[in-house]
Amino acid sequence: MANFCEQVETAQPVSVDNHAALKLSLESTGRMPNPNQRRETVSFGQVDSVILRDDWEKGITEASPAPFSEYHSTKFPETKLCFFYRGHRMSESGSNSFTQTLSQADHALSQSEIKSLDEVLGTKADKESYTMLDARTQSLNGKRVLIVRGAYLENHYENETVYVDSDGSGSAVQEIYWQSPRSDYAAQGQVRAALRSISWK
Repeated sequence: MANFCEQVETAQPVSVDNHAALKLSLESTGRMPNPNQRRETVSFGQVDSVILRDDWEKGITEASPAPFSEYHSTKFPETKLCFFYRGHRMSESGSNSFTQTLSQADHALSQSEIKSLDEVLGTKADKESYTMLDARTQSLNGKRVLIVRGAYLENHYENETVYVDSDGSGSAVQEIYWQSPRSDYAAQGQVRAALRSISWK
């Protein structure tokens, strides 16, 4: 398989104490076959396909050097599911921190781990623009990934981001994320179901 690089936010901050209460929506499982759903072949980085409802459509798409694809609900257009690669590799220290974190069993991240992953987290590490509610590693349909949940401070949109090690080096990070107004509960349920349905290459 060709490597991915060649193929081309108000709530209480996260703390060790509140991890038990903040279980990610992705933990509930499994694919959800439904007559109103179709299989959308994404073919983006490590993602082979996801399952989307018929009332979701493809939106903005950008090519190299920073590939990006966005899907949104036609009924709730502000709720978006996005696939993104930054177009560059991380530093050796950042890559090592990411690899070390993913090499451990699924777990909630400590504050020191979160700090060590600043380069991986990118804008999500900026406390002036993003409130992080939860950060943990999790096996998602057979692949261990880093998942961060929180909200943007500017528009208060809720967000969940999945960080994927694209080629095993820890340096090529693919992001899969959704963002949504708090009021779009129905669309949030749809996008979470899509994430649970991911098939990897």
